[in-house]
Amino acid sequence: MTSCLYNQNLHDGVHFDPALALTQREHEILQLLIYRGTLNKEIAHTLGISLNTVKRHICNIFQKLQVRNRAEAVSYIHKLKHTDLLVLPNDPVHS
Repeated sequence: MTSCLYNQNLHDGVHFDPALALTQREHEILQLLIYRGTLNKEIAHTLGISLNTVKRHICNIFQKLQVRNRAEAVSYIHKLKHTDLLVLPNDPVHS
């Protein structure tokens, strides 16, 4: 995966929830990453976008959440209890 720049001081002490800054598409990708552990190639196929676009979205997600990798993103979401990011809409498992 293309390396993403990590900016630990992105928000310089301003307290807000970075997950709220995610776009709708970033939310969709994050749900696939966390809930299903989906590979980038599978995300591209599922969403009908290119692999490079998926990689760019993932880099944007990591930057906004201020995490370095998928494991940190999962930990972040669970820590802040973003259950809305853990359930896919219209998912038969949760319908």
